[in-house]
Formats: sequence, structure tokens, C-alpha cells
Amino acid sequence: MTPIKELEVGSFFEVKQDQESHLFRLLKKETVILVAAYWPLFDHSEKPELKSNCTDFPFAENMLVLGGDLKPIDAEDLEAISTFERIREAKLQRIEAYHAFVLQAKQFMEQKRWDMAVDILNEAAPYNKLDAEIYKLRGLSLLHSGNTLLAKADLAFYLEMESDAEIQDILNKL
Repeated sequence: MTPIKELEVGSFFEVKQDQESHLFRLLKKETVILVAAYWPLFDHSEKPELKSNCTDFPFAENMLVLGGDLKPIDAEDLEAISTFERIREAKLQRIEAYHAFVLQAKQFMEQKRWDMAVDILNEAAPYNKLDAEIYKLRGLSLLHSGNTLLAKADLAFYLEMESDAEIQDILNKL
């Protein structure tokens, strides 16, 4: 078994997990480990069909893999790398924008500018619809701005995702 960080770019490798084998190919090795996933497992003499987009291996330093054949990176692999990097960059930009919106909303809340906080949180929501914090902050801002009905909806949705006795108490009093 060889740690993934020791493999050469272009290597195929197999990861066994829960009695299943998954075949990957190392496409890039810098600050992130980038691999392409192939199914089903194939005879190393043939080029496999690429079934999925590239996968970022955040825990690759601890992953042990079985070494495979080293093959040069071709144009298809370079396109996969380029696509992955564009997607990854867009995700990072979305995360940064989301955090900037939430920070700005918190500043408006500290200034008791509830309507402005609600507007900013409405803009932030599409960036991360499953983040419970947005519903808590927007629910509290709506409550302070007098919109009890929408505040109840946001706070109730927040409580479906998080356990929070203080918010539960506020909701019970509405």
C-alpha cells in the first residue's frame, strides 16, 4: 500500500472501502489532491470510461491506496482538471459572498436596522439554503421588524435543523 501523496500524476489506484473497490486516477497533486473516478473496475490494459466529474480528496494525506499503472495525462484529463478548477473556484466565490452577506446582516442587526438585515439575509439565502444560521438571524430580524408570521416560519425552520432552547422559548411566546 502506498500513500496517495507518493503516487505519480497519471497513476491509477484502487481504494477499498466497506468491501467495495473504487478505481481512481490521480490528475493533480498540489494543495488539493484531484482524482477522476472510474466505474466499473477495469482491466488496466484498456482506458476506462469516465463516469463522474473529478473529486477533491480533502483527506488524501491519510488515505492508503493500492498503486496502479502510470499513464500520461491526456487532453480529456486536462479538460476534467480545468472543469474541476472552474467549479471549485465558483464554489469558493459563493462561500465568500455568503459569509460577506451574513457578516453585513449581523452588523445591521447590531445597529438595530432590522429591515436592512432582512434584505441582506434574503440575498444570502440562495448561496447556502441549508445553513440554519440564516433562518435564525432572519427570523429574529423579522420579529424585531414586526413581521411575526414570517419570523415564526424562519425560526421554526431553524429549530428543525438545530436545537436551541432560547429560540424555542421565543417561538413559544409568539
